[in-house]
Amino acid sequence: MPVLVATDSHAPSNTWESVQKSGLTGNGALLRPMFDTVKGKLEKGPYFPRPETKDSWVTRSKDIFDSKFGIRMTSTSHILSRPEARIAIYGDFGVITVEASLPKLLYGNNLATVNYASEALGVLREFVIKYVEGDIPDLGEMDYLRADFA
Repeated sequence: MPVLVATDSHAPSNTWESVQKSGLTGNGALLRPMFDTVKGKLEKGPYFPRPETKDSWVTRSKDIFDSKFGIRMTSTSHILSRPEARIAIYGDFGVITVEASLPKLLYGNNLATVNYASEALGVLREFVIKYVEGDIPDLGEMDYLRADFA
């Protein structure tokens, strides 16, 4: 039975030397990681869609049975999906999730690089404030669920 060797499709070959070289510039300096997509949540609600943006949101309600309390409840969520970012409000309006591609948010494409996230998170916070009513702190305080680096 033949033994199959795993390879890294992103490296020119699967040797340690080639993997190390894939993270170096031509002069041997290390490349800086570039931020791509981030997703996080804030639980400092209440949060509501701003009335002037209500037509941009998709609202969903569902009836559920809460076995802990022994009653039927209605759960409502609001979802905003824009090219710049996606926002979801749920959990009796107490939780918000925010997801965005930072290069796309800042530059309109994923080809540009974002080496430092502070500027992009500031722009993302302003985007969230434009669509959401509630106390939106600095997005560096979010509980991050996803952070992609290139």
